[in-house]
Amino acid sequence: MSGWRFLDRTIALAVHEHVLAAHGGSVGVISEAALEAALRRPVDVARATPRCDAACLAAATAAGFIRSHPFLQGKKRVALVALELFLADNGYDLTTSDEEFFIVMAQFANREIEEETLAAWVRAHLAPSRGVVRKRVSGTSRSH
Repeated sequence: MSGWRFLDRTIALAVHEHVLAAHGGSVGVISEAALEAALRRPVDVARATPRCDAACLAAATAAGFIRSHPFLQGKKRVALVALELFLADNGYDLTTSDEEFFIVMAQFANREIEEETLAAWVRAHLAPSRGVVRKRVSGTSRSH
């Protein structure tokens, strides 16, 4: 597990506030326990699955926010940004269009694909970081 940089509560709350400021919605944590569970998910996956790679942990990061429902609104948008931030913090970029990324994340949020499928998709679109984090959230619609 050593070496991975996971999102913390401060970053998660900042992302939540940012996406809702940009696209509307009510800021607020439904449950501190749910927020802690969301943040703990990729850490737990890393501990339980030593061979888990960046794609696996990025998918676990998104799953934490989508499945735990920690926020009043914006959990899917936060999950999308959190996935990309996890990758950036760990030296990776996604090499896909915003549109494809939004579609895949919507499929995951709607339980049309499993976490393992999301991880495989991330893995197929992973590249070493160029040092620039794209701001995909600015392209999301209010429905995400």
